[in-house]
Amino acid sequence: MKVNTQSHPIQLSLSIIEKAASPNGFVASLDDNDNYNRIWTRDAMITSIAVLCQEKKSLYPVVKKSITTIISQIHQDGWVPSNIYFGDDGSNPIVSYGGPVGRVDNVFWLLIGGIYFMEISGDLSLKDSLYKLADKQLELTTSWEFNGKELMYCPTSSNWADEYPMEGYVLLNQILRFWAFKKVGGFYESDLFTVKSNAIKDAISYHFFGEGQCKQTLFTEIQDQELSTLWGVHRIMSSFNPGGINKRIDSLAYSLAIGLGIGTLETEERLEYLLNKASQGHIGLPSFHPIITKEDKEYQQLLSNYAYSFKNKAGHFHNGGIWPMVNGWTLACLSLTKRESTLYEKLDADFHQLRGKFPYFKNFSEYFDANNFEACGTKNLCFSAAGHLLSQASEKRLCQLFGRQTNLIDHVHIKDNVQQIVDLISKCENKSCVLFISGESGSGKTTLAHEISSFLQLAGKKSYVMNQDNYFHLPPNKNHSKRINDLSWVGINEINLELMKEHLNTLTQKNKSEIKVPQLNRIFDRFDECNVEVGAFDFVIVEGTYVFSIATDEDMKVFLNINYKDTLKKRNSRNRDSIDQEISPKILDIEHRIIKEFCHQANWIIDKTQTIITNSFPIKTH
Repeated sequence: MKVNTQSHPIQLSLSIIEKAASPNGFVASLDDNDNYNRIWTRDAMITSIAVLCQEKKSLYPVVKKSITTIISQIHQDGWVPSNIYFGDDGSNPIVSYGGPVGRVDNVFWLLIGGIYFMEISGDLSLKDSLYKLADKQLELTTSWEFNGKELMYCPTSSNWADEYPMEGYVLLNQILRFWAFKKVGGFYESDLFTVKSNAIKDAISYHFFGEGQCKQTLFTEIQDQELSTLWGVHRIMSSFNPGGINKRIDSLAYSLAIGLGIGTLETEERLEYLLNKASQGHIGLPSFHPIITKEDKEYQQLLSNYAYSFKNKAGHFHNGGIWPMVNGWTLACLSLTKRESTLYEKLDADFHQLRGKFPYFKNFSEYFDANNFEACGTKNLCFSAAGHLLSQASEKRLCQLFGRQTNLIDHVHIKDNVQQIVDLISKCENKSCVLFISGESGSGKTTLAHEISSFLQLAGKKSYVMNQDNYFHLPPNKNHSKRINDLSWVGINEINLELMKEHLNTLTQKNKSEIKVPQLNRIFDRFDECNVEVGAFDFVIVEGTYVFSIATDEDMKVFLNINYKDTLKKRNSRNRDSIDQEISPKILDIEHRIIKEFCHQANWIIDKTQTIITNSFPIKTH
C-alpha cells in the first residue's frame, strides 16, 4: 500500500517546523498568540535538536541561523536572550532576557543545541564562538552557585515551566548545566569542563537522589536529619531550598536524568517508577505530579505568577498538563535504557491514542488537559512537533546527543557468543544442569545470562536465572554506605552464599514444590520475596561476581575475562559505578584481586575482544 507521506506524523511535524523557519531562525509558533511568533532560545534549540535527530538536512541552515541569531543578541554581561522579536521588516530586534525573572536554562539549551549541530552537520564554523560562550557561562553560572558547592540557586520561573512554583536548587536546571558542560568537555576535549560537569553530577546524585556522600551538603541541619532516615524512591526530590523540600514529580527532569545516565541503575529504576506513577489514569505523562489544587499552599503562588491570563488551573498548562514536548523527551530517554519498560510501552501507545483522538495533536497544540484530554494552548507549536520527532529518534542519534555509547556492536557479539555457548553446553560431557557465569562488575554477566536463557527458551528449554544481586546481605544503598565506612566489607562476605547454595540445590531437584527466594527491589532499596517453582527448569543459570565460590567441578562455568579498566569507557557512559569517584576504583580493584583466579576454573573464557576460549583443563574448584 502506498503511504501518503503528507499525512505521516513525522512529515507533518517537519512541515510545521519548516513553516516556522524565518530568515533569522525558528520562531516558536506560526501563531502570534502570547508573543509566540518570535525566536525563543529554548524553543528554537529543542526544535533544532529534533531536526538534527531526524537528520533533516534541508533545515540545517535554519538551525545554524537560530544559533547565530541568539549568540548575536547575548547581553554584554552574558545574559542569553529569552526571546527575540524582529518585527515585520526584520530589523531592529527587540530582545527580552526574561520578564519578572531571567531564564537560567536558555544558555544550556544553546550550548547543547550548538554542539550537537556541529556533531551532526560537521560544520565547525561555530566552534570558536560557542567555546567563548561556554567559557563565559562557566564563570557566570558558577557565580550563581553563590557558595562554590556545584549547584546553582535559581529563582522561580527560571526554566520552561516559568509559571510553576519551583525555587532554589532546581533539579532540571542542574541537569541541563551538567549536560551542556559535559558536551563542551567532550567536544573540545576540555578537562576544565569535564571536571566541572562531573562535580555537578556528583552534587546532583547526592542531593536529589541520595547517592554517595557529599563533603559540602546544601541541606539545613533539620533537612539532613530527615533525609538520613529515607532510602530508595522516598529520597528523590525535584527541588529544595532552606525553606523546604519539593518531591513533586518533574517529568522532564526525571526523564533527562535517565537519558543522561545520572545516578546508578537503582536511581534510574526509581525515576522510572515515579514517572510511571505520574502517568497512571492519564493518556500521556503530566508535566508535574501531583497536580496543585486550591487546597494546596502552592496554589496561591500559581495565582500570582502568570502572563496574559491564568492558565494553571488543576490539570492544565504546567500544573499537570500533558505536553507532547515532555512526552517526546521521555520516550527518547526511556528508549536508551535497554530493558523492558512498561512505561515506554504505555506512553508510546498513549501518543498514538492522542494522535487518533486529535489527529496529529490537533494542529500541534501546546498541551492536553489532564482531566478530559482536550487539546489546549497555542497551536502550530514547534515545541509539540519537536516532541514527536524526539520520540521517533534513532538510537544512534540519541546516544550522540546524550553522550552515551551505542550498544549495537555489543549486541552482535553477545548474540554470537550465546549461540556458541549453547552449542558448547550441548556437547559438554558434564551432567550438571547448572551454568555459572562470573566476571567483574560491568563485564556483561547479567546480559549474557538472560540472552542465554532467552535462546534456550526458543529451543524449548526452560531455564531460571539466579542473580547474585538478590543475595547480598544488604540492599544497594545500605551496602554502599557500609563499604564507605569499612572497605574490608567489600568481597565475598557481602553475599549470603550459604542461602544462595541452599536455594540452588533446591531448584535443581526434580520433585515439584515451591521455594521463596529473595528479590531485590531497587526502587525501595529492600529485598522482597517471590515464589519459584522447583523442578520446572531444564537449566539454572547462576550469574554474579563471586558465584564460582558455590560451583562444583561438575558444573559448567563461563568467565568474562574483562576487567574494570577494560570497561572504563563503557562504565563512564552508563554511569555504571557508584557516583563516589574516590572509592569506586578501590572497590573495583578489590573485586578484581578476589576473582582473578576464577578465570582458571572456567570451562570457557570470554576475553575483552569477545572471543570464546575453551579451557581444556579447568582447575578444580575444591
